[in-house]
Amino acid sequence: MVEIIEVIGTAIAGIALLGICIYLLVLWRRTRGANAAEREDAIVKLAEAKSLLAPVLLQLVTTAEQAWGSGTGTFKFGDVLGKATAALANCLPENVRALIPASTIAQTLTTWIEDALAAAKKKWEANPDIVTSTLQAEIE
Repeated sequence: MVEIIEVIGTAIAGIALLGICIYLLVLWRRTRGANAAEREDAIVKLAEAKSLLAPVLLQLVTTAEQAWGSGTGTFKFGDVLGKATAALANCLPENVRALIPASTIAQTLTTWIEDALAAAKKKWEANPDIVTSTLQAEIE
């Protein structure tokens, strides 16, 4: 029985890997013909997405602070980065995201998260209940 489960697990992993490879091939074919102007336009659209994501990022860093507490910066950052990446995917069409190097997206999101954290800390200092009251409401 265990052997059958292992075989099925291996088959599923293989199918998932094949699906990822096909997806990457499709993206590569879509972007290889893009010219410099199209790539530059995609970078501009990424910058424009910041105004849409700024309030979301502020909420995400506050929620992460509530969930993880102090001294867990790496976990909080990973949590926020994953959710911010998903939010960005909703803001930018796939064909635009495909034109932007992944390293550029990662650097941009990192900067935006750091900016949101700085803004959130100011708000938390002005009103400490922002972090604690919501957390307390979830506990009760």
